[in-house]
Amino acid sequence: MTSITMTSILATFAWSCLQPPSENPDRHATIYNLTDHPAELWADARYLGQVPAKASSRAVVTNRELRTANEQTSRGVSITICSRSDDSIAINSLVIPTTSHQSIDVVWGGVDRPEDSIVADIDASRAATLDDLAAQRWTSLAGLQLGQPSRFSDTLIGRRHHDLAVVGQVLSATSGGTSLVSTSFGTLLRRIPKGSFSTGTSYFGARGSVSLTRDYYMSVTEVTRGQLAFLNGQPTPSSADIDLPASGITWQEATDACELMGGIGTWIFRLPTEAQWEFACQSGKLRRFSPDSVTPHQAMWCSTNSGGRMHRVATRLPNDFGIFDMHGNVREWCRDWWSPKPPNGPDPTGPQSGTERVRRGGAYDTPMEWCGTGFRDAGIPDLAQSWQGFRVVLELAQK
Repeated sequence: MTSITMTSILATFAWSCLQPPSENPDRHATIYNLTDHPAELWADARYLGQVPAKASSRAVVTNRELRTANEQTSRGVSITICSRSDDSIAINSLVIPTTSHQSIDVVWGGVDRPEDSIVADIDASRAATLDDLAAQRWTSLAGLQLGQPSRFSDTLIGRRHHDLAVVGQVLSATSGGTSLVSTSFGTLLRRIPKGSFSTGTSYFGARGSVSLTRDYYMSVTEVTRGQLAFLNGQPTPSSADIDLPASGITWQEATDACELMGGIGTWIFRLPTEAQWEFACQSGKLRRFSPDSVTPHQAMWCSTNSGGRMHRVATRLPNDFGIFDMHGNVREWCRDWWSPKPPNGPDPTGPQSGTERVRRGGAYDTPMEWCGTGFRDAGIPDLAQSWQGFRVVLELAQK
């Protein structure tokens, strides 16, 4: 993958919608290109022009009605950005929900937008040179439900195009209360707001009171076999396996994968703390399963509906934070050493030492009761089990 030096570009564009202006007026969005390469910009399937290096841009786009995973409707737009260097083509896409009176910020090459920027018109006179690649991306995006991540194979990472390697690049977007990050290795993360919560009843019957003082991002799915193979420089798994959770993973292997992911500016990838994991799993209130508006089997793969096997990620309903597979499928490693007591206090990280690491969420072979928000489990860090996997968080590095 190429190493791209960050500089700041701002692209601002107004939004027009399929609804009448009185119902859905024009809105503005801002695009920051933090790379030193001009970028070609698409909204849905429409090419808008080039976002030049060290410049700013404006354009008009249209959002559309989208189906959500629970069969409701909402409005959103897909953003695809491509850029070409001497030896590779970088590409990434996001589908971001939009509503009236909301603006959208898009960052190409990072998470945080620069403080200073200059606004100008998009360079629409520049013809698209990567439209065939963007069209391939749009074909897969058009079939997604709002909030669903792309299959790894649909990211196009690892392919070749015009005799150049196709690589990923970080693409972030914020609209209203939704903030998403799509990484250079195919993982989609969603911002989780800071807050306080009570931990659920654990196996030992204890509860804790926790406050998380900083926002963080959590991957919306467990890390997949395709993503992990890409990170490790291994052959791409078969189409039947590529979007299964990476499993048979020791705690150290999961931690090593986070180190391979590196960081994005001041943000770093890590395993979630047990407190971060449960806060995201509860997704807004103390409850056994989330979402609690449906039957638990609609939100998980467990021993009574999995057929004795793990399933492709994001095939059950997400919770109220938009996170998939927090219940069941594979047990997920957390950062903490195990303690009989659940997390408690501000930003807890568990004991300083121990013999076992925390696992959460249950798996495809466990009873539904062991997949709840408060059920706690532990495992030997260097022991691989077929039903063990992990997801990651992106958090601000400690100074």
